Order: sequence, then structure tokens, then C-alpha cells
Amino acid sequence: MASTFGSARKSQNSALLVLAVVLFSALAGLLASLSSIEVDLILVGLVLGSTVLFISIDLISWGYGVLCFLIVGQLLYFGRIQNALWLPYLVGYGLYLRLPLEYLKHTRDRINPMPNFPALVVPVYLFIASVMVSSALNLTPAVQILAGSRVYIACWSYLFILLLNHANTLNLLDKQWHKLFAITVIQLPFVMYQYLVIVPTRSTAGGREGVAWDAVVGGFGGDPMGGGYSGSLAYFLVLTLTLVILMWRKKQSSIWLVFFVGFMAMLVILLAEVKVVIVMVPMVMMLIYRKEAFKNPVVFAFALIFAFGIMVGVLQGYQLIYPESASESHDMMEMFDKAFGYSLNTDATAFNQETKEISRAMALIFWWSENGFDDIVHTLFGYGPGASNSLSSFAVSELSARYPFIINRAAASQILWDLGLLGFLSYLALLLMGAWRAMKLIKTVPQQQFASTALETSAIGLLLMLVMLPYGLDILYSPAMQLLLTSMLAYIGAFDMLKAKKPRFQN
Repeated sequence: MASTFGSARKSQNSALLVLAVVLFSALAGLLASLSSIEVDLILVGLVLGSTVLFISIDLISWGYGVLCFLIVGQLLYFGRIQNALWLPYLVGYGLYLRLPLEYLKHTRDRINPMPNFPALVVPVYLFIASVMVSSALNLTPAVQILAGSRVYIACWSYLFILLLNHANTLNLLDKQWHKLFAITVIQLPFVMYQYLVIVPTRSTAGGREGVAWDAVVGGFGGDPMGGGYSGSLAYFLVLTLTLVILMWRKKQSSIWLVFFVGFMAMLVILLAEVKVVIVMVPMVMMLIYRKEAFKNPVVFAFALIFAFGIMVGVLQGYQLIYPESASESHDMMEMFDKAFGYSLNTDATAFNQETKEISRAMALIFWWSENGFDDIVHTLFGYGPGASNSLSSFAVSELSARYPFIINRAAASQILWDLGLLGFLSYLALLLMGAWRAMKLIKTVPQQQFASTALETSAIGLLLMLVMLPYGLDILYSPAMQLLLTSMLAYIGAFDMLKAKKPRFQN
């Protein structure tokens, strides 16, 4: 009798599956008949999003990495398909549907029961909650929530999936850490093409057609005529350089690998003219040699001098490579002011008339002047996801239409406008807590193990993202940046969970 009921249940499930496939096929045929590349991409995203329900976690991780690092950027830059950014978001939403299945699998497994998540996910929960609270308080329209919350919500499903499968996460991510070198190498042909072919077609007068070096973004995507994710390129190169230096210090690689990766990274950085590296490189050197500040001050001082030399060399290189940047000056303060003066400008009337951009510093000051203590509700909870985005192809909010310039100049200002201080402080907390926990865990791992290098690189990488918050929108909109963020948090969290179960990680 039981077998009869079992057969009937299987037949019913098969019938439902066939019906679902037929309905999806009919929908796919209807959408494809519209002959729109954007609609076709959404269809591809839906297929990818549904596929993640059935394939292995390893395949999901590798496929997600290829999508974020190699495919989306090229669709954006060479295909001019801006809606390609929806592909990783749709995959992220699909992974949320996978979470209950993974959770049920753990609850049934008596040998490997569901463990408690590490404390570093608490700020992630708070950040997601800030999106929901802000949406509810502002009665944000559904279309605006869909368009605005994707940059805040979709990526975290990948973090939760990796933590649920923490037993295999470290081995998986260890392999992916070693693939960063290959991705670094392939940036050079992208950058050379963009510098030699695309840049000469650009105006250098500012605005939509310039400045010219905005076109150099490597494989990270963007608009060749209007700029792109060059900040993501710079961050990735500095992170890879951090990884290889730490591997050399921990006797896991040779000095020649450091020279090779360093040469490749500096060449790409010089061609891309991304000024944020002038802040990142000294910060990385101080963090790597932080222990020597007390144990061996001479080594620490040498590291700082070396970092200062790189900073001066990069500034000089920018003046030589890009004639429009040249001032025929070798004064350090003048070069620094030329590189960062616009970003630190606090004049609200001095915004680019074509791009509608104000300075990065002014974006934060203006947010406070418009809110502050006079409008404490919006200061704390924001105006709803997507409220500050004036460039959305789905929904432009009433708030962003009030001002003659773009108010979401960088990730920091966008989060403050959209989610308020609650969202912004939650985001800061997830970066800081992740870095702090990684620094603590390093002490429990022998230096010769690669886990020590991965943890320290993750800690420094999360701290570097603090620089990216006021710099640009890359940390929110670049798929590669979001993948790096969730991967680093997942590595720290998975290590924390395994350490709580297995004392073999202790000295």
C-alpha cells in the first residue's frame, strides 16, 4: 500500500514538473518573440536563477565568478547592454530560493546538524532590515523597491549559501583565491585596447564624452563613452597585490611572483589613471607591516617610505602618460591637490554641468544639510531604496528629481539617502566586524597555512572597502566587487564556524 501511495506521489510530482516546464517554455517563447535584447537577457537571468536550485554549490560558485568577472563587464562595455547588470542580481534572488532547501538538508542530517551562523552576519541582518524598514516607512512604490533594493539585497544570498555549506567553503574559496592572478593578467590586454583604441576617440573636456581615461576599466565594465568601474579595477589589483605580498611574507610564494604581479598591477593602474590607489597602497603597506611598528620600527619605516615612493611615482606617471593631467610641477602638495582637489571641493555650486556630478565630499555635506536634526526620521531611515537614483531605467524617484545634480555621488551618499544612518552604520559594521574577526582568527592559524594568508587578505580587503564607500558607486553596482565582499565575509565566517567545531585550526 505504501509503495502505491509513493508511486502516486511521484507521478503527481512529475506531472507538476512537466506542467511547470511547459508554462515556463510558453513564457520564454512569448518573451523571445518581443525581439528585445534586454528582455532576452532577463530571460537568461531567470534561467540562470532557476538553475541554481538544482546544481552543486561548487558549480554555482565557479559559474557566479565567471559571470561577475568575465561576462557582465564585457556585455556592459563592448555590447553596450546596461541591463546586463541584472544577470547577477537575478542569480542572487534565485539563490534565496535555494536557502530553504539547504536549511532542510541540514536539519535532517543528524551527523552534520545546522550550526549557528557567526556573529559577523548580524550587521548583514541589520542592513537587510534597514532596507525593509525604510521601504515600509516611506511607502516606497513596488517598482522602485525592485529597482533600488537589488544592489542592497541580492548579493547576500551567496554569503548565506556558502555559510550553510561551510564544511566545503574554505577549500572552494582557497582555489578561487589562486585564480585571482590569472584575472590580473588578463586585465592588461583589456586595458591596452581601451587605452590605445577607445581613449583617442574620447573628448578630454569633461562630461559625457570625457575625461578620456574614464574609458580604461579593464574587464570590469562600464560605458566606454561615459566612464565605468575603474575603481573596481583598482581595488581588485591592490587586493591581488596584497595577497601575493602576504604569500611571500608567509613563505608561500617567491619574490619573483611579487615582482611580476606588482609590475602588471602598476602598469594597468598607470594606464587606467585611478587616483584612489594613492590612498590604498600606503594603507595596505601599513596594515601588512602593522606588527613591525613596535617589534621592528626600521622595517616599518622602510615600508612606509616604499609606499610613499610608489605614491609619488604614480602621480608622476599620471602626469607623463596623460598630457591633460600634466602641470609641469614636481611639488608633492600641488600634485596631490590636482589629483584630489575636486573630490574634496565643498562648493555646492561647482558641479559638472554635463555629468551633473558634485564632489564626493560635497555629496556627504549636502545630505546632512538637507536632513540632519531637522528631519530626524529621514536622517535615521532614509527615503527608501532607489530614492537617490536618478539614472534608473525602471523608476526615477521624486526625491532625485528635486535637485539639479546627482545626489548619489558615491556608495556612502546613496546609502545615507536611501537607508539613512541605520543602513549606513550597518554597512560599516559588517565591514569592520568582518575585518576584526579575521584579525582574531589569524592568531589561531600557523603562518605557513594558506588560510592565514586568506584571512589576512580578507581583513585588509574589507578595510580597503571603507575607502571605496565615499569614492564611488562600485561597491554597490559592480558585480565583481559584491562577489569579492561576500566571498571574503564567507571565508571568515566559514572558518569561524569550523574552528568552533574542530580544534585542529589551533596552534
